Amino acid sequence: MALDLGFKQRLVLPLIKGTTDFASFKVSSPYDESYPGPGPGFFLSPDADASAEEQEKALNSKDLISIVGKKINTPFLVGLFSFCYLDHDRMDGCHFCFKVQRLREYLGLSSGGNGFDVLKALKELEHVRVVSSKVMVIENLTFSNGLIHFYSLYLFELIMCVSGYEVNGSRYTSAVDSRMVGHGRYTAAKEVVLVLASLAARRGTFNGGCAQISLNRLLQSCPTFGNTFRELHNSSANRLLKNTLTKAVELFDKFCWFPDKKVSVVLPDKINRFELRHCVTVIVKEDI
Repeated sequence: MALDLGFKQRLVLPLIKGTTDFASFKVSSPYDESYPGPGPGFFLSPDADASAEEQEKALNSKDLISIVGKKINTPFLVGLFSFCYLDHDRMDGCHFCFKVQRLREYLGLSSGGNGFDVLKALKELEHVRVVSSKVMVIENLTFSNGLIHFYSLYLFELIMCVSGYEVNGSRYTSAVDSRMVGHGRYTAAKEVVLVLASLAARRGTFNGGCAQISLNRLLQSCPTFGNTFRELHNSSANRLLKNTLTKAVELFDKFCWFPDKKVSVVLPDKINRFELRHCVTVIVKEDI
């Protein structure tokens, strides 16, 4: 499936059970082999293995944030998956090969001396392990003559799951413009946009419908946002929460598009590091 003009600038966000958190460190449920895909996306670096107790805590949505993951560029990972999914007919099973320039164009990544370093971003993914399936996100990365080569059982399984899963309704949402990935350096805010966009597509699809996610759960779903939050205290953490959520709303309005729907994001009245059970609300209405 070569990149087609109608879909070229849209991200692919999987909505199938077991894949909705594929780019976060939040465990949505214990790994279940009956899931059609590679299981929940619970990401850790090899030197930050989680104990059984830590993983169990992460499953409890009533607990305040419990992070055992690491910062990763989630928007880039989602963009990489989207690119590989749309172009997977050109790939060879678990072996992926493509021109760096094509990925840059799809994600709107800057080039030049101060441009986005695609190779560096890919190398970082070589150190991110998918706990549920005990594999790295990508392996055996090489770069030659403008071509990227790597092996990824995880991306392959995710692509096969999304492309082959038969279900009433959508297997993914294309609500987010892929060029958001290359827009500025707002990684944490972009992570929030991806979570809210998939939330709107999964749960807020009826007239006058809404979906909510707590600040705690949102932090668990966003590796850079959550881990940066963990490193800060009191006023600095509050400032991060407010600035990131405000920027996320701006990016959501700029880069998200829902056909025949009017989608808006409402932040909680009170944003405080000690009140993480307060919720962000996504409101979905018919676009009349």
